[in-house]
Amino acid sequence: MPTIQEGSLRQFLVEAVSILAHRDLETVISSLLGQPLPMDSDITELWRSLGGDPLLATQVLKILIDKTKTPTRQEGRITSETEIDRDLAAAEPLSATCAISEVVSALQSSKAVQELLPELFPVLLQQISQTLGQEMPLPGISSQREFRKDLQHTEGDPCRVLLRSELVTEILQSLLPWVNSPTENLRVTSTAFLAQLMSDPMLREKKFLKSVLSILEERSQDRNSIVRQMAVRGLGNLVYGAPEKVKKHKKFLLDILIGALHDIFSSEVIGESMKALAKVLKELKEKDIGSSFKDLTQQIRTYFDDVCEQISPTPVQPILIRLHLQCVMWTPWALLMSE
Repeated sequence: MPTIQEGSLRQFLVEAVSILAHRDLETVISSLLGQPLPMDSDITELWRSLGGDPLLATQVLKILIDKTKTPTRQEGRITSETEIDRDLAAAEPLSATCAISEVVSALQSSKAVQELLPELFPVLLQQISQTLGQEMPLPGISSQREFRKDLQHTEGDPCRVLLRSELVTEILQSLLPWVNSPTENLRVTSTAFLAQLMSDPMLREKKFLKSVLSILEERSQDRNSIVRQMAVRGLGNLVYGAPEKVKKHKKFLLDILIGALHDIFSSEVIGESMKALAKVLKELKEKDIGSSFKDLTQQIRTYFDDVCEQISPTPVQPILIRLHLQCVMWTPWALLMSE
């Protein structure tokens, strides 16, 4: 294929590979997965050709899902041979993930993806968790120009599939064991997913809100700072997913978010709690704050003073200013209540 650019001849080669796939799908998939990453335009074209036939695409996706479940080097036993490159993402699962992306992009109908989504979605999230902090394969210097050229022809996000509310139950059942996993990457991935899900009204519609809030409360005390940060972000996202529930859970939210302001190990957690408080306080009135007002204003003033002493502004500074001004406006009411 790299030596043949004439359209009709290339199409003949693509159709030949599709015919071979109908005869011996496993061999074709193994051969394509054996190509180096990142994929060039030729391999991308062949993967997309396999997605052109909905029936064949379903079979391809099922095989690729199994390929992504291959244990990474990190999960296996580290030997002297793998010690050097253990931080490199496992090749086959990563290739299979990229292939899934291309096959899905070529589907004329989303039906095949919808049927496989309960199994596909958690597998892709798990692959994300396994590659966190690992080095991704990059093209050599000689091929970087061609690689950038290929990227220019990449279509929009091929994995942008609507997450139907009826699938939430199945997906959550797959992810919930991760939130207590001893593997930190799984906790990070699952908590980040739940944090984003909090901004979607479907969480409220499926009556999962209470259980997810409980999980986020527990994860806000996680030993991993990124997990704590994601948990705090999720609580703030309640404003988007169920704004009418903010007042109902105001004490719960304020206790956790104000508590996160005391995180002495991570400035990112503190910044995230500031952002979350800025969103939550917009939905509340002075009387909703109650006894939390004193602790809230004390923490905001402390960090406000610290930030103002810095020469250059930080991303948290505008949020601190908004929170500070809001608390200043509430001060007469607070003094009245204290009297």
